[in-house]
Amino acid sequence: CEELLTPAFFQEHFEKKPLHFRAAERGKSANRLPDALLVDDVADIIEGAGKSLKVFKHGEPSRLGTPWLSYLDGSSMIVNQADRHNQVIFDMCRGLAHRHFEHVFAVVYLTPPASQAVRLHNDDQDVFLLQVWGSKKWTVRNAPQLLPYTEEMLGKEYPVPEE
Repeated sequence: CEELLTPAFFQEHFEKKPLHFRAAERGKSANRLPDALLVDDVADIIEGAGKSLKVFKHGEPSRLGTPWLSYLDGSSMIVNQADRHNQVIFDMCRGLAHRHFEHVFAVVYLTPPASQAVRLHNDDQDVFLLQVWGSKKWTVRNAPQLLPYTEEMLGKEYPVPEE
């Protein structure tokens, strides 16, 4: 995190504008999470998530029998509060909270190839997205409004207007 959470980051980006930090441009050390979080760990998180697990396809809840069957059918699995289900993620969140922020939590997404879990949207909190495996085309846009209140978020209820 020392490479990312620098004084320049807090001055230029934090709560101001997005920063796209590409591991492909910065080498393997830019994202060490794949070494610490194994596929079996993600499976354990999903299996133990209980009501924290949400399964969606094209923005609609899956109606298939199991999360794994839904995933094979193209659904994404989303675990809210994933830090409560995995020690590596818990330690990462606590470390960030202790050094830089007051409150940090994690959400894990397992998304099949050629799909997306949620449509374009903004959030009412700062978000660090860490892609652990695979490749994906990300769309990162400047916020239409800085520091929105929950009721001012875009894309949660209705699509975000085109730029």
